[in-house]
Amino acid sequence: MAKASRDKGARGEREIIDLLQPIVDAVYKAAGREPPQLKRTSSMQADGGGCDVHGIEWLALEVKRCETLQLETWWRQCLSQTRPDQLPALCYRQNHGQWRVRMLFYPSVVALTTPITVDMSMSDFCIYFAALLRYWLHQQKG
Repeated sequence: MAKASRDKGARGEREIIDLLQPIVDAVYKAAGREPPQLKRTSSMQADGGGCDVHGIEWLALEVKRCETLQLETWWRQCLSQTRPDQLPALCYRQNHGQWRVRMLFYPSVVALTTPITVDMSMSDFCIYFAALLRYWLHQQKG
């Protein structure tokens, strides 16, 4: 992988961490818990498989920032690197575009036993992510 491409990927990962860390901090502090710090995976670890951002054990977060979208390829990569106890989420954006997120969604309103794949804006993902964090923390108390 070219250095410029790696640098762009690292910048994208830092952008996502900068967007999500304040949510993690707020939700954990509201629950009276010490928030984990989101961290980039080193390039050597990422080359061997695994998600791009660590810190939330139940979330497999893959980040792609590229001019040419390769959503299906990236999504397959994200799914293949997700452990059975994790929820896959792919954050992606084209140069000069807005961040979007593809993830599995488990609708609780309808009787679906199989998750559906959804694409959403980053602002919608942030709302859902905060709700998932609150839910997960509540489950940990029990």
